Amino acid sequence: MSYQLLRINASANPQASTSNQLADHYQSLLQQHHPEMQTTLRDVAQGLPLIDQDWVAASFTPAEQRQESQRERLAISDQLVQELEDADHILLSTPMYNFSVPASLKAWIDLIARAGKTFQYTEAGPQGLLRDKSVTIIVATGGTPVNSEVDFLTGYLQQIFRFIGLDDIKLIAADRMSVDPEASYQQAQAEIDALFSNAEKAA
Repeated sequence: MSYQLLRINASANPQASTSNQLADHYQSLLQQHHPEMQTTLRDVAQGLPLIDQDWVAASFTPAEQRQESQRERLAISDQLVQELEDADHILLSTPMYNFSVPASLKAWIDLIARAGKTFQYTEAGPQGLLRDKSVTIIVATGGTPVNSEVDFLTGYLQQIFRFIGLDDIKLIAADRMSVDPEASYQQAQAEIDALFSNAEKAA
């Protein structure tokens, strides 16, 4: 069975996107390690529906009791969840907008964080349902340092993946691109190269 990559792009400016360029580099190296790799691309910046009252009602209606209109309302969410379930590796690239995630990426998160699908409620609290997947998050920021007190993006994204059961997470950041773009980009690219170089040594 082939290795399955789910690539999620969130930049609203793909032609000049630092996060996309770094993800391209990462994907090319991953392809070398997995020549049989198949990639599903989900560009959330192209637009996703927002959840609303009807969506919530459909989501909490038992599957066997849903009306056709409710199944249609959940169709895109079901597809996004299936993409996650099918993936061996998830590569998410995103810029930081106004200290946090782009609205399109938040829409994706709301559509995949599904009770009974990607997490469940237990007596001990919510429990993630996804397993055996690795996650790489590639982030680009303009002036905000990653892991600073005004970085509301990287910790949030890592928490979302942990919430749905995925703890094998790597974060690569090209931060403060408006200060020294070349140095920020090269450092992030070097981190990607090091990941694969270390993997080769460990193999």
